[in-house]
Amino acid sequence: MDPFGRKISIIGGTGRMGRWFAKFFKDKGFQVLIAGRSLSKARRVAAQLGVEFAEKGKPAVEDADMVMVATTLNSTAAVLLENAPLMKRGAVLMDVASLKSDVIPALQKAEAYGVHCLSLHPMFGPAAQTMAGKNMLVIPVSSLKGELRRLLRIFSEAGARVVILPNAQVHDRMMALTLALPHFVNIVFGRTLSAAGEKIGELQKFAGTTFSMQTLLAGSVLQEDPQTYGSIQIDNKAFLKILSLHIEKVNELKRIIQGKDKASFIKFFDAARDYLAESAEFKASPKKVYSALEFLKSSG
Repeated sequence: MDPFGRKISIIGGTGRMGRWFAKFFKDKGFQVLIAGRSLSKARRVAAQLGVEFAEKGKPAVEDADMVMVATTLNSTAAVLLENAPLMKRGAVLMDVASLKSDVIPALQKAEAYGVHCLSLHPMFGPAAQTMAGKNMLVIPVSSLKGELRRLLRIFSEAGARVVILPNAQVHDRMMALTLALPHFVNIVFGRTLSAAGEKIGELQKFAGTTFSMQTLLAGSVLQEDPQTYGSIQIDNKAFLKILSLHIEKVNELKRIIQGKDKASFIKFFDAARDYLAESAEFKASPKKVYSALEFLKSSG
């Protein structure tokens, strides 16, 4: 079957990622319906996007060919299980949660109602213009049936790199390293600057490339929802181990600096550099940083 023109309901469609996917699927020819906790907000967002909204007392998922749950991280599992019994058999149920340890068991239970389940994690935020060149992580709940493969093909054709993961444990460990850790570093960076007592405008007068880029990264993190970002760190069971390792390395470098041990500093530095040098982008990274900053200055 051709997936274009089919009906999709987005629960949490008034949130930032819900809106993003509502627009994405509308642009792909889907008939989109959004639902949210506030009827007035759902009506307003639907009008802005040119999609439908679920009115109070009317079904939101019963007639949908696909249902996406884009609610808060802590409520995703419950919303999946609440809606699965209401869906028609053979429909697709999916989530876009940032953590999967609670979500996958909920989707496994949901499949008992005859729906095809898939867990997605778009590795980009609502500020992204497109998903081209970005990672779309995917955890199949049982198998990638035809309907699910057609859905993933839509993402691939939009330029996303679809990455299939075996289970929730692998996903959450990778998120501890690639999501929670960078968030942590940038939040602490911003908080350290604020605790130092200098105005950010004054610091920017002395900024070099590294500070400017780090400030941009921290700024992008700190403009997000602290509830969501708190959940990504606090609720990921794999992150405490990574955080302990990070603090161990921070303290190790602190001891090296306190001891004025330049030989140990070089060894520490080289170990980090040798690891990152295995990346295909390593050699080009300085040039890319300068190019990114120049682009941002010219477009700002």
